[in-house]
Parts: sequence; structure tokens; C-alpha cells
Amino acid sequence: MLLGFATLAQGDVKLTPEGKAFAEADIATRKAMFREAALARILLFQQIVSILKTKSDHSITIELFRDVLDEHYADNEVQRQLETALHWGRYCEMFSYDSETEKLFMALPEDHAAVVAAPLGEAP
Repeated sequence: MLLGFATLAQGDVKLTPEGKAFAEADIATRKAMFREAALARILLFQQIVSILKTKSDHSITIELFRDVLDEHYADNEVQRQLETALHWGRYCEMFSYDSETEKLFMALPEDHAAVVAAPLGEAP
């Protein structure tokens, strides 16, 4: 499956060893595992983190990624993918998002405790 925590065969879902470890881990470890799996497998996350790392203030507007996705997907799919990326990225403390400025901010290691997964559209 997408993040490597489970496999799907003939309608049956089976946890991988990574999935079992994820299920048994504490929340901090789950977030770290999720972050590592997402960065290893999802191009959009790789692009977001790469760009955030290069910016001097470690921030960028979400519009850049909306434009990139808009070249390949319909408007409703672009919105769905961005919402999913925002939810997942904030869950695993990869980045934070300010809905007022529509900016993503790199979650620096010392910021991990301060980043909360607020509902989409609300500043963390």
C-alpha cells in the first residue's frame, strides 16, 4: 500500500512488519514513522520539504503546489490532494500551515512539540 504499512491481496489487508511496528508504537514514534514513509514514497511531500529547506525563512505559499497539481488534475482533485497533504503533513509534524497567509512552514525539530494538527483551514 501507499506508505508500506499494509498490503492488499484479493481483498484482504495484511499489516507489514512496519505496519505492526506502527500500530504498536507510541504517538511520537508513529509520527516519525509516518513522516519517514511519506517522504520516502510521496513525491509531493519530497517537493514540499525540498523547497522549504531551500527558503531562507523555511516557508512557501501553498499556491505553488496548487499550480503544479493543476497542470495534471481537475480542480476538485487538486483540492483533495492538497487537503490530504496538509492533513498528513501536519499530523506527522513535517510542516505547519497558516490558513490566513496560505503558507507552509518547515517544522524544525525544536518546533515538533508546538505543531498541532488543527482542522484544515485553521492556523496551527
